[in-house]
Amino acid sequence: LANLLSPGLRQIWDAPRGSEQQRQAQARLTAARLVMDRYPPAPSTLKALLAVQHGFTLWPVRPPLLPIHPEVTQQVASELSFASTGAKPDV
Repeated sequence: LANLLSPGLRQIWDAPRGSEQQRQAQARLTAARLVMDRYPPAPSTLKALLAVQHGFTLWPVRPPLLPIHPEVTQQVASELSFASTGAKPDV
């Protein structure tokens, strides 16, 4: 998950401890994590999102896991982007 949300993680790290900026960044990160929790299995979802976000080849998952459907990938990417930044992705 850190490979998908590294800018938000960096904001938390850089913000002054206990500041409003840190609380807001943590709230966005928590919201993004809750989105990911709604779309198991994690390996299928993470691999699909990495392919979308970074332009990687879509890596296969190993049995017994099944790949995530492309429409679900777009939905998750949209929800994750909105949760972590407030912006809709170009998916």
